[in-house]
Amino acid sequence: MCTSKPSIGKNGIVKMRSSRPVRTKRVYVPPSSAPTVKRSVSSKKTMRTSTRPIAGRSASTSSSRQSFPSQLHHMLDDAELKGFDDIVSWQPHGRCFVVHKVTEFVDKVLPHYFRQSKFPSFQRQLNLYEFSRITRGKDRNGYYHDRFLRHMPELSEWMNRCKVKG
Repeated sequence: MCTSKPSIGKNGIVKMRSSRPVRTKRVYVPPSSAPTVKRSVSSKKTMRTSTRPIAGRSASTSSSRQSFPSQLHHMLDDAELKGFDDIVSWQPHGRCFVVHKVTEFVDKVLPHYFRQSKFPSFQRQLNLYEFSRITRGKDRNGYYHDRFLRHMPELSEWMNRCKVKG
């Protein structure tokens, strides 16, 4: 009869070892806390490691340090309040947004909320965050993302930017 002894290896993997060295059974044990990434923070004299959450930002961050989706959500919310909803706006159902007047959007709105000054650069950011462009139907020329919904800015914090190959 075989007896097995559990041991915990790297990355939370539990190894079940039997008395025979031929077979090893690995079982994955998920971590109990929120996912974190260890990043090294260096200064001139010392080096220390810090742990912080992978995604999400605190509400106290300034507008210059917000992610692109957060700034976009803020801009679309301001469109109704500041009166430029004829240039860019949410669709009535709140699942996508449309840029109605591209030239006015580039001249009046884009410089106030983003570092881009050209519409193709804005479109590239949308593509990097995996927005889909709607080409048919009543939402034509709109942009859609699963985690980008009206009145739910907290969802946009979980949107990830794709890595640029090259």
